[in-house]
Amino acid sequence: MLPFSVKQPICLLCRLKHSTRAITPIPRKPAIPLDSRYLSSGAVRNASRPGRSPANGKRPSRARKSVKRELPPATSSTLTGEQKNKIKALTDFLPLLQEHAQTLVPENAPTVAGLTLEQVLGSFKPKSRALRRTIPILQDSYAGKPFHTLNSDLSRLISLTPRGKTDVIDDGTKNILRGLGILNDSVVQEPEASPVKAKPGRRKGAPRVERPLPILKIRRRSSKGLPLSPRETSLGQMVTGAEERILSRPKSAEKERIATLDQAHLEVARLDNFALIPVEVERSKVPTLSHDLSRVLFNPGIYQLQDPRSRVWNFDPYLGNIMPVSEFNYDALNRYITSSEDSHLRDVASKHKKRYIGSTSSMSGVLAHFHFLLSAWRELNTNNLTRGFKDEGTSFTKIQRGPTAIFLRYKDGVYAVDADKEFDSANILMSLGRSMEKLLTLDKDDYERYRKTHDAQKDTQMHSTEPEAYHYSELGKFLLRSQLDAHDPRLPGTGMFDLKTRAVAAVRMMVHKHETGAGYQIKERFGTWESFEREYYDMMRSAFLKYSLQVRMGRMDGIFVAYHNTERLFGFQYIPLPELDLALHGQTDQTLGNREFRLSFKLLTDIFDQATARFPDQSLRFHFEAREATPVQAPHMYIFAEPVSEGEIADIQSKKKEEIEAYEQRIFHSKSRQTQIPPDDEWEDAAPEEEEHDDSPETEAASAKSADQLEAGDTPTSASTGGEGIGSTRGSNAADVGFSQSLMGVDLSITDKSEPKKEQAKPSESAPEPASQKPILAWKLNIRNIVNGLPVSRPQNLKQDDSWEVQYTLTPFAEVSGHRNYVLCKNRRKAVLEAPQGEDEAVSYYIQQLVSMSQKGADWRRKLDELDAQRDRVVLYGNRMAGEKD
Repeated sequence: MLPFSVKQPICLLCRLKHSTRAITPIPRKPAIPLDSRYLSSGAVRNASRPGRSPANGKRPSRARKSVKRELPPATSSTLTGEQKNKIKALTDFLPLLQEHAQTLVPENAPTVAGLTLEQVLGSFKPKSRALRRTIPILQDSYAGKPFHTLNSDLSRLISLTPRGKTDVIDDGTKNILRGLGILNDSVVQEPEASPVKAKPGRRKGAPRVERPLPILKIRRRSSKGLPLSPRETSLGQMVTGAEERILSRPKSAEKERIATLDQAHLEVARLDNFALIPVEVERSKVPTLSHDLSRVLFNPGIYQLQDPRSRVWNFDPYLGNIMPVSEFNYDALNRYITSSEDSHLRDVASKHKKRYIGSTSSMSGVLAHFHFLLSAWRELNTNNLTRGFKDEGTSFTKIQRGPTAIFLRYKDGVYAVDADKEFDSANILMSLGRSMEKLLTLDKDDYERYRKTHDAQKDTQMHSTEPEAYHYSELGKFLLRSQLDAHDPRLPGTGMFDLKTRAVAAVRMMVHKHETGAGYQIKERFGTWESFEREYYDMMRSAFLKYSLQVRMGRMDGIFVAYHNTERLFGFQYIPLPELDLALHGQTDQTLGNREFRLSFKLLTDIFDQATARFPDQSLRFHFEAREATPVQAPHMYIFAEPVSEGEIADIQSKKKEEIEAYEQRIFHSKSRQTQIPPDDEWEDAAPEEEEHDDSPETEAASAKSADQLEAGDTPTSASTGGEGIGSTRGSNAADVGFSQSLMGVDLSITDKSEPKKEQAKPSESAPEPASQKPILAWKLNIRNIVNGLPVSRPQNLKQDDSWEVQYTLTPFAEVSGHRNYVLCKNRRKAVLEAPQGEDEAVSYYIQQLVSMSQKGADWRRKLDELDAQRDRVVLYGNRMAGEKD
C-alpha cells in the first residue's frame, strides 16, 4: 500500500520521492534520470504510460534553454564517494605514521628521510583494528621503497578526501591510486567530451527541448520471487543502463582481479616452439594388469570387487584380503633413485643439452602452485557428484594450498630437482602402495613369492631382477623422468597409465594409528560417508591436481585407482585425463590443461635461470607460495631462493630419519593389531593422503600429510546445517545407526568435554624465527592472462584455435623485506605440515566419530563374513564358479 502522501495531489518532486520508497529497494541506490525540465504533470504522466513520450504527449508549459557544461581538462577524472572514503582512511593514518617515524630518529636513521618502510610499519602497533588492517595494504603496495615515498604520496592524496577541495585527479595521482588498489580504470567516471550539438536548421535563440536519457524500468518482484506485472508496479523504479549492468554483475567478479604490471619490467611467456617432446631411451617391459582387471579401463565409474546385493565376486576373491606389510618382503623391491642420484638421467640430459632434470614426484608440488596462480584459484567443478552428497567445499585442502619447497642440486653442469623432505614422516600407506602395485600386476603365484618366509637370509638375497621402466620427455631446458606403472595397448596415446591406491577417510586421518581406522568400510556407491563418492570427492580436493600433472609429465592416459582400508580392497576405478581436467579446469577438452602445464614450465625456467645466474654452480633451496587475491591486489606468488651446501641439504633431508626408522620397525615387525581408541595425547600429526608410490615411496611432505585432514574450516558442512551428519548414509549402512542423530545440531567447537589441554605455542607469523643473514633471492611474481588479445582473470572454455599468452613481472624484494617474508613463508609451511590434530577440539571430535564408525564397521564386516562363509562362492568370468565354499 502506498503512503498517504502519494495519494494526495502534491508536487511532483515529493510524489517521486515517496513512490521510490514505497517499492522494494534494490541493492544499488536508484538513479532517476529525469531532467528538471520535464518535471511537469504531463511529462510524468506520459513517461509512466507505455507508448507515450513528451514528443507525442502534451508539451511542457515551459521550455528551458539548454545549459552548456564547462568541461574539466581531458586528462582529469572524477572520483566516487566510496573511493574518497578509502583515500580518507589512508590519509588519516598518515599523521600517526609521521609521529611514529620521529621516534625512530636517530636510532635507526639520521633523519626521517633515511627510514625504510619496513622500519616504520614493522614497529608500529596501532590500537585501532581498522588501522591494523591498513598496514598490510601499504606493505604490499610499497614493498622495498623508503618511507618518504609513502609520506609524499599520502600527503598528495589529502586534497582528494571528502573534506578536500579537489574533485579531479591528474595522471600522477592516478598511478598512486592504482598502486593502492583504489582506482580501477573500469570505474573511473570520465566526463563527457563535448556538449550536445543543436540540430541543423533550428532558429537561433529558439527554445530547445532535449529528450531525457534512455531509462530502463526494473520490475519489482513479489514475495514468491516472480516478477510483478506492469499493473502491479504502478510506480516502477527506474535506473540507467549503466547501473543495470553494475547490478547484474556477480559478486565473484570483485575477487577476480587482473593485475596491473610494471611495463618497464614486463615479460611475455609464449608457447611458440615450446612443446613436450618424447626422448627415446631403451627401457624395460612395462607390466600389465592381472586378475582380469583390464575390464575396469573401459567401463566408466566404480567397479566393485564384490557385488553388495548378490554377493557375486566380479574379480578373483584373492584380491579381497591384502597381505599385511609385516609379511611382505620389501627388500626384494628395487630402491627408489632420486633425480640427483640418477646418473643415467644426468647422462641423457647432457647428451640432449638440457640444463634441468626432475621426476614427477619432485616437480608436482611446485607446478601445483603455478596452477593456482594461472587459474586465479579456480574452484573445483563438482558436477560429477550427486545432489545428495552433503559437502559444499569446492577449494583445495590446506595442505595443497600451503607453501612447497624443493632443492635444485648442481653437479657436472646439470641441476637436479629433489623434493624437500624436511617435514616427511613414515607411514604405512607409502609402503602398502608399493606392495599393492605388485598385487595388481602379478599373478597370485608370482605375488606370493614376495611373502616373507622363516628363512631371513633367503629373504634378504631375493631381489627384483627387472629394472624400473621410465618415460623421458624434454620440455624447453627440462628433461623429465616418469616411472611407468602399467600399460594397455588398447588405451589411446601411449597406452600408459598410473596406479594409485587410495585408503579410506578414517585410515588417512589416523595414518600413524592406522589400525584404529582399518574397520571403516565402503558400503555404497553414493552418500556422504562410507561410500565411493566420499573417496572420490576427497581425491578431487587433495590429489587430482597432482595426479593430472604426473599424467602429463609421463605422457599417460589416466590413473587406475584401487580403494582399500589397509586390510581389504573394495573396488576399482579408471579416471582418464579428461575427467581429471573436468574437475580442475571445468572442461574435458585438454587444451586448457596442456597449455597451463607448458606455461608453468616456461615461467619456472625463467625463475631457475635468474637464480642460477645470481648463484652460479651452486645448489639452491627454493620455496614457492601462491597467494590468493586481496582487496588491493590480484593473485600473485612469492618465490625464495637460498644457496645451500651439500652438507646442509643432507641435514635437512635426514631430519626425520630416526623417527622414520622407528616407525618402520614397528609396522614391519608388528605381531598383532590393536583396534582400541588411543588416548588424546597419542594423536599424531596428519597423514599422507594417498599411498601410491608415485615416482617415489618418499614423496614430498605435502604428500606426507593428509590433504583431507579436517581443520577448523574444513569440518563437514552437513554436521552443522541440519542435513546428513557424518554418519548419516543410506538405511543399509548399519554401522552408522545413531551416529547421525548425535551430530544433528551439534556445535563441533564445544562437543569435546574432556579436560582442557594446556595451550602450546603455535607457529605464527607474529613470532618469526630469527632471519638468516645468508644472501637470498626473493621475488614477487605477478601475471596477467591474455586470451585472444584481451586480458582476463583466468582462461575458460579454451579451444584449440584460441590464443593464450601470459604477461608477467618478477619483482625482487628489498633485502630486509625479502628476509622477513622468507621467514614468514617457512613458518607458514611448518604450521601447515606439522599442525597437531589434538589441539583442535572440532577435529578431535571428528576423529572420535570416525573411530566410532570404524568400530561399528568392523563388527558389520565380521558378521557379513560369517554369512558369506555359509554361501557358495560365485565368481564372475572366473575359473571358480558356484558350489565352491569360502
